[in-house]
Amino acid sequence: MVKPFPGTCSNCPHRFDFYHCIYASTEELIHPDQPNTTGNLILRNEAAVILKECGISNKGFLLLTTALTITAKNPNELNNLKKGLYPKVAREHQTTATRVERNIRSAIEKAWTTCDPAILNFYFGNTIDPHKGKPTNLQFLVILTEVIQRRCNYPCVPL
Repeated sequence: MVKPFPGTCSNCPHRFDFYHCIYASTEELIHPDQPNTTGNLILRNEAAVILKECGISNKGFLLLTTALTITAKNPNELNNLKKGLYPKVAREHQTTATRVERNIRSAIEKAWTTCDPAILNFYFGNTIDPHKGKPTNLQFLVILTEVIQRRCNYPCVPL
C-alpha cells in the first residue's frame, strides 16, 4: 500500500501545489537559462500547429519550431540569420548552422510544392513574388513569427 506524502491528500489543493512546485523546479534544472518555459511551450506549440498545417514534417520541422520560438520571443534575431539565429538553433539541436539553413530551406520548398495553396494563401497572401516561387528563409520566418505573436497575444517588437 502506497502512503500519501505527509501533509497532502488526494482531494485538497496541497497536492497540486506540491506537484506544481516539483514541475517548476524540474523546469529550472532542465532549462536554467530560460525563465519563462511555459511561454516557450505555448509559442513552440503554436509554431508546430502552423507548420503541420503547411505540411512540414521532416527534419526542418524541429529546426523551424525552434527558430520560430526564438524569433517570436525576440524578433531582432531576424536581423542576422547566419550569425545569430542559425547558430542558436544549431546549438540546441547539436548540428551546424549551415545544416540548419539547408534543412529550413528544404522544408520551405517541400511545403511550397506539396501544401494546399489555400493554406499558403491564408498565411502568406500576396506577400511572396509568384515569379520567384517559394519564399526565402527570412520571408518565411518573418511572416510566421508575426502570425505566432498575434495568435499568442505575444508583445510584438517592430524590426
